[in-house]
Amino acid sequence: MKHLGLLPIILLLGTGFISGMAAAELTASQQVPSPAAVGETVMVTVLLTYNGANSTLAVITPSLPSGVVSDAPGSQTTELYPGALAPVSYPIRAEQSGTYWIVSQIAYDENGIWRRLRLESPFTATGGVRPEPQSVPGGISTPGQQPPGGISTPG
Repeated sequence: MKHLGLLPIILLLGTGFISGMAAAELTASQQVPSPAAVGETVMVTVLLTYNGANSTLAVITPSLPSGVVSDAPGSQTTELYPGALAPVSYPIRAEQSGTYWIVSQIAYDENGIWRRLRLESPFTATGGVRPEPQSVPGGISTPGQQPPGGISTPG
């Protein structure tokens, strides 16, 4: 008679297997080229596959850390079709060297309920942007540089 206590647990497990587990309707990944030179524009690509029965909308919003900018600010909206891969890309560039976390926020409609997803990827920017030499009268191209003959000019 003590074994009858296991019966409700076994029935619940069986019901779960018969009715199926809840499946994720959206799979997503993110690709960020790394490393890149400071000032170099690279493309972040978000790959989305929707597994629902009907098409739906998704909104992809970059969330960039300080020191990283995008030439295409704001969100992008795309329509997702069942089973089809939908790549969405946006450009970024680092203004200074370092390692950053690039975040893409994804919102999508799943049977009338808006769901949210967050993707994070590391991005490393190396080197630095070298300033262009500036010409000034007298042929001195860089501040502090001595003109020919060793004569210094007041600065």
